[in-house]
Amino acid sequence: MRSARMSSLARAAFLVPAFAALAALTGRDGAAQEGRSIYAAVDAGGRRVAVGTEVSGSLSTGDLLGSDGRIQVWVLWADPGENVRVELRSDDFDAYLRVVGPGLGTGLTDDDGGDGLNSRLCFQVPEGGVTRVVASALSDGTGSFEIAVAS
Repeated sequence: MRSARMSSLARAAFLVPAFAALAALTGRDGAAQEGRSIYAAVDAGGRRVAVGTEVSGSLSTGDLLGSDGRIQVWVLWADPGENVRVELRSDDFDAYLRVVGPGLGTGLTDDDGGDGLNSRLCFQVPEGGVTRVVASALSDGTGSFEIAVAS
């Protein structure tokens, strides 16, 4: 009986942090909070992009696998009220772009709104806070890409 109790305690020690992370993204009733996204919990790994800049990256099999394919999260520096255009371009895969952050509800998405299989989103930053650009490849694609952000 004692070993079963220890096993239950070990399971609880594992599950408590997982439930705490889920609770941070959901309300008391389990419904998603406005402007919260699972991508808010993903570490950007120091990747940042600002208005007026272009950055290069690469998706590999070592990147997280999301519902749309491999993903990388980048923090976007922009001011509330600023109009921005975010483009995700790649010659290696079918680009799928997602932008999440305060005031964007469940987030903005685009597939093929740019040239060819590239993605583009134009929007006004509604609120201050951390806005995240999620670069992804449909069909588990990998390869190099560029993110360009302009006003």
